[in-house]
Amino acid sequence: MPIPEGLLRAGFMSEIEALFDEVDTEKKGIVDLSLDSQSRTLQAALDLDDDDYALLMSWITYFDKNEDGVFDKNELAELIAVFSFLSELQSTPRTNYKKIDVICDWLFQLIDCDKSGTIEFKEIKFLLSTLHKLTGKLELDFFDEIDTDGSGTIEFDEFKELIKGVFLPK
Repeated sequence: MPIPEGLLRAGFMSEIEALFDEVDTEKKGIVDLSLDSQSRTLQAALDLDDDDYALLMSWITYFDKNEDGVFDKNELAELIAVFSFLSELQSTPRTNYKKIDVICDWLFQLIDCDKSGTIEFKEIKFLLSTLHKLTGKLELDFFDEIDTDGSGTIEFDEFKELIKGVFLPK
């Protein structure tokens, strides 16, 4: 899913291209993050500690739709953008509703793999694991808290409240 216009900071794609070229040591136009050498090069290039690296690897598993570990430049940009947006949200004023809505809408569509208009537990597990690392709460506890209507799925409004509650400064 393309990253919405206006969300990327100036120079983001140039940074991704440089990062991609650094990790694509064989110059094949793809990076194979199932290879320890390429995933560790990505870790070093992004300056990730071991905990963030483990989190990134769990996200790679989620974003790798065909489960082969291979990413092209756009797929890698999407993965890195999610990390960037979640960090950026923490510095976004709560009053910037338009930006919050655009980010939430994009993330929701990205996570809703089956395009059902709702998010099931299996689809949001990677995000819940991130929240678990931040707060110590179990993933299932989070899901139950987010699913305020008890439907067994997370609708967009519930998702938006989650993002605002966890990532936006008070």
